[in-house]
Amino acid sequence: MIKKIFISSLFIFLLLPAASGQEKVKEVVTSNYNRNSISMVTVLRGDSYDSQATSAVRYYKISEKFDLNSLKTRTVRVSKTRSEPIYQSEVDEVVNKIRFAPEILASIFNRDANGMMNDKTILYRGNYDAKDQDVINARAARVGTDALGELGHALVSGSYIVLTDFSKIERDTDQKGNVHWSTNAQAFAYKIGLDMDTLNDFYEKCWIYDDDTDAVKQEKRLAFQNLDIPMIPVAEARTSSSASKLEDAMNSCIGDLIFKLESRIPAWEVAVTIIGKRPLRAKIGTKEGLRNGDRYRAYSYTEDSRGNLKSVPHGVLRATEISSNSGMSIGETEPSKFYQISGLANIDEGWTIKQSNDLKIGVTAGLRTGGTGGTGIGIDADFLANTSNVGTMSYFMLSGAFDLSNADYMPIQFGIGFAYGFHLTRFVELAPYAVIGLEHIGYSSTDSSEDRFMRESAMLLEPGVRAAINVAYPLQVVAKAYYDVLALQGSTYKMYNYYVGHKSGLGFQFGVKWTF
Repeated sequence: MIKKIFISSLFIFLLLPAASGQEKVKEVVTSNYNRNSISMVTVLRGDSYDSQATSAVRYYKISEKFDLNSLKTRTVRVSKTRSEPIYQSEVDEVVNKIRFAPEILASIFNRDANGMMNDKTILYRGNYDAKDQDVINARAARVGTDALGELGHALVSGSYIVLTDFSKIERDTDQKGNVHWSTNAQAFAYKIGLDMDTLNDFYEKCWIYDDDTDAVKQEKRLAFQNLDIPMIPVAEARTSSSASKLEDAMNSCIGDLIFKLESRIPAWEVAVTIIGKRPLRAKIGTKEGLRNGDRYRAYSYTEDSRGNLKSVPHGVLRATEISSNSGMSIGETEPSKFYQISGLANIDEGWTIKQSNDLKIGVTAGLRTGGTGGTGIGIDADFLANTSNVGTMSYFMLSGAFDLSNADYMPIQFGIGFAYGFHLTRFVELAPYAVIGLEHIGYSSTDSSEDRFMRESAMLLEPGVRAAINVAYPLQVVAKAYYDVLALQGSTYKMYNYYVGHKSGLGFQFGVKWTF
């Protein structure tokens, strides 16, 4: 059956409410999120690291929130030594020489050697991207849910390529023979310059039908070859990493680059409407790459004096219970659950929440007094490992402290620990914690023996409780009460401690915390 590939009446029907609702909107945060597709491309430098870079990029597992377009061009070449970074202008020059846009269209529409295309991928992606409300609207329009696949045509314009480059790759070997690799990395994201009019023009001029004459088919093949659709640069990200294996360092870089690009490309940030309270619920999940602890920001809506709709930020929430929604919607998707961690107003139904990536790492700095003794500075870092529906949060901790009252002997403490936070309200968290580590007292010495450090140290146990109060999230004021226990003191530590005078005791710390 001959099928003309134009936007269906269903597609228009489903978009009309959104379009009419946007007439008075200027830069407003909406819940009109759709899936995007990407293609990963490796930048080659013409050296021995090209194969490892290509392998790392090709086999990196992209988040489930993206569809993947398989392109013929998976690598590009930049003639520059790997000791130097590349610049946007250099990447632009390379991208403009390659017909990435036609390759993307050929991938999405399964174009074969004869120029024949089909819409199987488009229909699948349209059905997969369809939300519960799309299904309900399709039923109400009496066009059938099978027609939801036509929504896939709108997803074509959300196609991106990400070029990844590695530079300043270094290999070091320590005195024990352990190998250590480090690398810098950059990612350059480009979006296909395709609107709906251009897409319809593509359908009309390049789509070959079975009943087309040979002359028409050849004309359409030539039209496809002459397509001039730009790739538009939209974001850049940089990072670095190190590991015992170069492949591991590269994989770490790619993950961090994608993470940063998500925060710099608004269309990549998932947005959805809150549909319920106690607990807060929204219909996103594994399909959108949602994970426990992911941070979202909430927005309500109001109108300015001219009647233009505008978004008002109200607070921050974290994902707690993740819905496994990786499949076609039937209109009854189970929502994921969230917990509000900041904001004066209670987040309400109908508000929009939008992805707001963070590292889940909090850094605390403050003044300490007591404990093993003296006055000093405490610096802690914690990583949010889990968030529950009732607001309890688990943290892995790194702890450090410096005794400023005994500078000659440089007493320092460092350790690892675990904290379990209880939110008394969204403004106040109380977290019992425990840290195990070492207290070290150093002094200038000619002793170079391998066990010197341990002889100058004592085991440190620190149970305590931490209170954090929101000031203006992510800024918090923090107070800690703890009890330092010294044990297993090294021989040199005992000698130095005779002058320092450290001992087990109760201590307090007051400071501030910032969550990155």
